[in-house]
Amino acid sequence: MSIGQVAEAVGTSEATVSRFARHAGFDDFKSLKQALMNEELEEGPAKKLSTTIVSGNGGLFRAFMEKQETNILRTLENARHEDIDKAVSLMENAARIFIYAKNASSSLAILLEYRLKRLSLDVHIIKTIPEGLAGLKKGDTVIIFSFSKLSAEASVILDYAGKEGIKTILFTSKLYLGENEKGDVNLYVYRGEAGEFHSSSAPAAFVDALVLCLSAQLGEKAVSSLEKLDRLKETYRKKLAEVQAR
Repeated sequence: MSIGQVAEAVGTSEATVSRFARHAGFDDFKSLKQALMNEELEEGPAKKLSTTIVSGNGGLFRAFMEKQETNILRTLENARHEDIDKAVSLMENAARIFIYAKNASSSLAILLEYRLKRLSLDVHIIKTIPEGLAGLKKGDTVIIFSFSKLSAEASVILDYAGKEGIKTILFTSKLYLGENEKGDVNLYVYRGEAGEFHSSSAPAAFVDALVLCLSAQLGEKAVSSLEKLDRLKETYRKKLAEVQAR
């Protein structure tokens, strides 16, 4: 965030933010920002996990599960219904849907792909960049999972999609995004503070809720797709059981 964005977020002036930085022992806002960035870089996965474990106070399982409830509630508090409606509309009207995620977020891409294919939508996971961009066309929608920091690959997708007129939906954990960090729709998910172990519980709940909204929008089309799946399962149940028994 720039000094102007910080001032706007907390409801004060740039001069006040600048004075705060000096009172905190830094030469200026830029020095304060750099110190915070350096501190964040030192917070690796092991440190985040240990911080979460220590905060459990002996009841780690319960503490962690309750934390997921908090994460979902924080996500709900910041949810913008107009963005959710727009995301549903983009998926409903897309010629094809492409999904990009990396590392732990790959599980969310697989979950979303599974849910959308059950609704008979044309869905594909982008596995490599830039190879995965070659087949994208105007009329497609790309869904990107890139939470605390916009990955280089996600940045490339947003840039390419913007130039080609391809719509994008971005799942992010940042409330304030720079101009080059935004999708056509930005969906905020809270996963915990910077020094905590980040779970996929809240993002997975968001994905399922979004698919339910899409199913409601598709109406009879969604029902028809699921009924067709049931008929296929019933038709081939015996044959599948025989194959699995071999």
